[in-house]
Parts: sequence; structure tokens; C-alpha cells
Amino acid sequence: MNQKTPEQVKNLESMSIQFHDALFLKKLDEKTIISILSTTSNFDRQIIRLFYKKKYSNPIQQDIKCQLSSDLRDLTIDLFDLPYEYDARELHRALTSTKKEEKTIIEIIITRPRTHLILVQKIYKKFYNTSLKNDILNLNNKEFSEFLIAILSSQRPTNQTIEINEAYNIAKDIIKNGIKQYGINVELFKKVFVEKSREDLILISRAFFDLYKKTLYESVNKEIEGKNKRIIKDILFAIITPAQYFAKKVYKSMKGAGTDENTLFRVIISRAEIDMDDIREYYFRDWNTDLRNDIDGDCSGAYGKILMNLSEK
Repeated sequence: MNQKTPEQVKNLESMSIQFHDALFLKKLDEKTIISILSTTSNFDRQIIRLFYKKKYSNPIQQDIKCQLSSDLRDLTIDLFDLPYEYDARELHRALTSTKKEEKTIIEIIITRPRTHLILVQKIYKKFYNTSLKNDILNLNNKEFSEFLIAILSSQRPTNQTIEINEAYNIAKDIIKNGIKQYGINVELFKKVFVEKSREDLILISRAFFDLYKKTLYESVNKEIEGKNKRIIKDILFAIITPAQYFAKKVYKSMKGAGTDENTLFRVIISRAEIDMDDIREYYFRDWNTDLRNDIDGDCSGAYGKILMNLSEK
């Protein structure tokens, strides 16, 4: 799917020159920057990045940092990262900020495939000379850290591994020995929410509702306290309906005074080539407003145009 014809490669080489010229003209050529970033995939941008370095010696992101400013600079640098580089940077930012951004840490760790997380951990070590797991273990809440480490270390199946009868048994076990005794039975939750596939969790959730006439999500929300509650809720939400999960993330990033640019950038960048159509549908269904219009109203200038264009991919 990512193979390029010689003509396409030549076009990307030309884009690297256009991008350089756009940065270094007396008056910044934002239209060209917007066009290139809006019409290329991450794979394309990596080719542009390579051609740029070969022709101009400087890394493209170094020149972006020097020539652009504010949100346009940050978004453009992020878009030229490989996905696992970007996630490593976001995790480090979240883990080292004054207020530890636990929502960001949870989001990345629970929604990325295992193969991706392996690369994230390698690049994290390369960038910061420490392991991601060590930095997570340095968070204040030991139980919370250990749950995140369990997810990082797990090999969640990609297919259904249980039948409906087992799903009912797990649902019964959760209500009897899990939710009612969460404080003394965390391991059951780790086993279910870390080790079961998306299809397994859907079956378990359906069985739970059939038996107890309320959703597993509602029960977790009502019965469990502490930071692990957020992990379990997000796993249920993000794994079963990822597009709806990310639609809510985007909505909250723009709701109220000010914009949470880090979250907005992260969702648009990480999902633009995966399920942006579905995210837009959930966004409109759940909040009766158009995602592109909300970005337009919340984000001004060139970076806003890029985000709007990426949200339409």
C-alpha cells in the first residue's frame, strides 16, 4: 500500500524543495505549507523528510523550529514525526509535566497496537536515556503504575478467544469477585481488561448487561474509585468503540475556555489515516455539531486550516 511509483517519489522530492522554499522566503509561504501537510500521508512526509535532509543537510524539523512559531510550528513538527516518535514525545511530555497528564498516558498506552508500543518504548529509551516503564513506575500511585505496566507488557489477542458461555462466567465473576471487591481483587480486572481482545470484551459486556440490566461501563463508573477506574473505563470505551472515544476526546479538547492543543493535535494526527470518517460521524451524532466547523471556530490561521483538512481525510 505504501509503495510509490518513480513519478510519485519524484513528486515528493519536489515537495521537499517546495517546503524548504516556503520556509525561507522573505514572506513565509503558508499556502504551500498547508497544501503539503494537508495532502500527504505520514509515509509521504517521511520521504519528504529524507529528501530534505539529503539536499539541505539540516533535519526538516530543525528548520521548522527556527522558521515557524507557535501552534503552526508545533503541529508541523508533530506531522513530520514517525507515529512512534510522536507518541514517545507525547508520553515524555505527559510524564514530566508539572501536572502529570494521566489521561494522555492512558490514551496512548491503551489505544496503540502492541507492535507500535514496542517501537515507542525503543525510541523513548533512545530519546531520553531512560525506559518508559521506569518513568511510569515513578508516578505517585503504585497500583495505577502497575496497571499501566501490565498493559504495556501484555499481548492482547487480535481475535476472539472466548465463547459466549465463558463470557457469561467472566461477567458473573466480575460482579461477584471484581466490582464488589475491587480493592482486594485488582488482578481479576487486569486479567480481563488487559488480556482479552476487543471481541472478547464486547461479548463480556453484552453478557454483563444481559445478566444485570446495566452496562459494565456504568457499573465500573459507579462502583470503582481511584485512578484505575479511569483506565478501566477508557479501555472499555476505547477498545469497543474507538471512533466514539476519540470523538469525545476532540470535543472536550475544544469545549469551554481555551483549547487543549496537545489533545486536539494528537487525536487528529494519530487518527487521520485510520478512522476519521467514523470520528466525524460520532462527533455529529453525539453533539449535533460538525467537527470541521468547530475546528474552524476554535483554531485560527494556518494551523487551523491544516487541522480542518486532516479532519476530512
